[in-house]
Amino acid sequence: MHVRGSGFCRDEAGVTAILTGLLFSVLCLSVGLAIDYSRSLHTQTGLQEAADAASLAGAAAIDATDNVRIATAKKVYYQNVDLTPPPVPVVTIIGGAVRVVADTNVATTFMAIGGMDTVRVRVLSEASAYVSPLPCILTLEETEFGLQANSDSNLNASCGIQVNSGHSEALYADSNSHVTGTMVKVRGSVIENSGSSVTPAAVEGATRVPDPLASLPEPPQSSLPCDHTDYTVNSGGLASITPGVYCKTTLIDSNATAVMQPGVYVFKEGEFNINSLSSVTGNGVMLFFADKDARLNVNSDSDLEISAPTSGPYAGILMFQSRDSETLNAAPFIINSDSTTKLEGTIYLANGKLELNSQSSSNSGAAYTAVIVNQMVLNSAGNFVVNSDYTGNTPLPSLLSGITGSKLARMTR
Repeated sequence: MHVRGSGFCRDEAGVTAILTGLLFSVLCLSVGLAIDYSRSLHTQTGLQEAADAASLAGAAAIDATDNVRIATAKKVYYQNVDLTPPPVPVVTIIGGAVRVVADTNVATTFMAIGGMDTVRVRVLSEASAYVSPLPCILTLEETEFGLQANSDSNLNASCGIQVNSGHSEALYADSNSHVTGTMVKVRGSVIENSGSSVTPAAVEGATRVPDPLASLPEPPQSSLPCDHTDYTVNSGGLASITPGVYCKTTLIDSNATAVMQPGVYVFKEGEFNINSLSSVTGNGVMLFFADKDARLNVNSDSDLEISAPTSGPYAGILMFQSRDSETLNAAPFIINSDSTTKLEGTIYLANGKLELNSQSSSNSGAAYTAVIVNQMVLNSAGNFVVNSDYTGNTPLPSLLSGITGSKLARMTR
């Protein structure tokens, strides 16, 4: 019995050895197949990266001819492909998109045992160019609120809105107020209360955008003596106003009409006050507010329709407040109830607050407006429209040339 038992054990050991050998062979084959697959996957990944870089480069050359875009894509492809010899890419332009196709055969080791000497690897990449809108409404304040819309007010921009504040209420919309742009980016947080909305949904935690006009020099006229002190256009009067230095209060009284001639207007030591039921118009004007006491005050039922210069050092600049530190605590620039405006140009108040109050009108007649201010407030059904026709007669300042958008490329396939 012991002999039979011993023989049975020997038989079992033989079977086990055979099974072990078979399993080892299968394991070796599996490892070999994995090695071949890994090699082909590595090749495909590298080839895909080269094709992606090529299609993006070709798409980014948006203003070039198709031949140049194709040549650009091929050049970048060969700079990035890591195969010898490199597979020849096929680059085509389809509907404005740049498509790159490349394929190669990867030699196998273990698959060759089964008769598969190579594995074909093929990649496709397609990219298109697009224009990324940059903000034409930019609030520069970083620690307090940046933009507030209260009590049925509306801000409607056909361009981007950027709020640099990192505050917990950086953008605050309350009581059925609405803020709309092509994009809304906020470094801090957004609050929407009581039926209010921000459209599209704001991107919180956005990167701060630096002041694009920080290098714009203040006008030399601001150092000149006063041409006018306490200048007034009396009630019911009609006046043609000329460029110069206006000190103390500059008043366009009730029911008066003033036409501003083209040029630079400097206001010192007092506000530019446009009283109720009065009208101020002017083309090619730039208003510079030189100190903390200089500001704009547009009162109820008045009309302000002005456009920026089209040439010279202040082309495209409509309003410009001194960056002197004392202006940080200055009173806001106010457009009051039932006033109508056409502000065509760039409103640049790096230290200032722009405030639009009850029933103030929409600015819809301005072909374009750019707003770069420290803070912006809309109150009690204040409404403000910001159009973005930057190809019209009133140019953007050269420092804002990027506001029309950056030409970028993105993957589409």
